[in-house]
Amino acid sequence: FCAAFGNVIFNIMSKRRRCKFNDDLRSEFPFIKETKIDYMVKCEKCNGEFSISHGGKNDISKHLKTQKHKRYLNTAASSSKIQEFFRKTTYGEEEKKLALAEGLMS
Repeated sequence: FCAAFGNVIFNIMSKRRRCKFNDDLRSEFPFIKETKIDYMVKCEKCNGEFSISHGGKNDISKHLKTQKHKRYLNTAASSSKIQEFFRKTTYGEEEKKLALAEGLMS
């Protein structure tokens, strides 16, 4: 009896409608991207993949509260972006004036 009852429950649960990634979730959480599996998503902030099949938006909200996600946000906020270490490809007026003055001095 127990095994048969368990199979019935499994069949009912597997036929339930799953939440899928959609445009509403995409606009509300732009850092969440869809994966090849329609009920799985990837967080670009912490690189974590998780299911939204049972709770949809609530599953994303739960993910945002996880230690892994919070740790990655803190790490990103405290580290410098690599672009800050390189020169800009376009120059402002101050840089142009300096280059002109250096050219005239030589």
